[in-house]
Amino acid sequence: MLALIVTATAAALSLPTPADRLHAAAVLVAIDGDHAEVARSLVESALDDLRGPLGEGEYRWAAWVVGGGPAVREEARVRAVDGGEPQVVEVEAAHASRIVVQVAKRRSLFSGNYPCTVTSVVWRCPAWSREENSLTERRRLARGDRLAFELGAVCPAVVVEVGATTEQATSGDSELTVEVETGHLEDDHASPHFETAQTLARYLAATVTLPDERWSEELRDASRRLGHRPPRLRADLQRIQRLLDGSERERRLGRELLDELISDLP
Repeated sequence: MLALIVTATAAALSLPTPADRLHAAAVLVAIDGDHAEVARSLVESALDDLRGPLGEGEYRWAAWVVGGGPAVREEARVRAVDGGEPQVVEVEAAHASRIVVQVAKRRSLFSGNYPCTVTSVVWRCPAWSREENSLTERRRLARGDRLAFELGAVCPAVVVEVGATTEQATSGDSELTVEVETGHLEDDHASPHFETAQTLARYLAATVTLPDERWSEELRDASRRLGHRPPRLRADLQRIQRLLDGSERERRLGRELLDELISDLP
């Protein structure tokens, strides 16, 4: 089985078209084993190619949209400092769209959090040649309070520095969280591969447990829509031969792949 996985992956890497990579991913997804990340990497690579990368995270057939992406978070204990100098909490994130500063309600299961004073929220976006302090005046946050700042669009890369401090009279530290929300890529309806891109995006968003015959078939369909033809007849036949010598499930998959190979021959 390991030889089968290596063969499929090697074929995809040596023939790096989206169709060939999806074909290899479809084979992997249909087989029981610990290779979900390999299949995911092949699908990610195919989707990236179909979107028409222009460099620096931009695409011809997809655009970054505010919200919907994973958040980048930094948690800090803010302590009172002699002289009142604020503590700086720094976060770096790609494709940033929103900054959220929050004082948690609780520090632990048994104790509540302490207030915190936010002195500044400075963010820098080199791609926009822009640096800004979004906080016009110091804000004291009680436990459970939060501040949110919209960037107005999706910044390719941002550095956020939040200044914060606690009162000298406070007998404990304040738990402060700085979170940068990110955007997500939205495919252009005018793309010649819009339907296929949507299928691949759904696959990447799903939790796929191998083997998954439904997703294997969806990836095979996507490969066919891109005009896939078996590029290495000998390698495909060897792969099918190994399957036909395996378990009942593998023999069934081997017969399906053999039927597909015959139908795809010119």
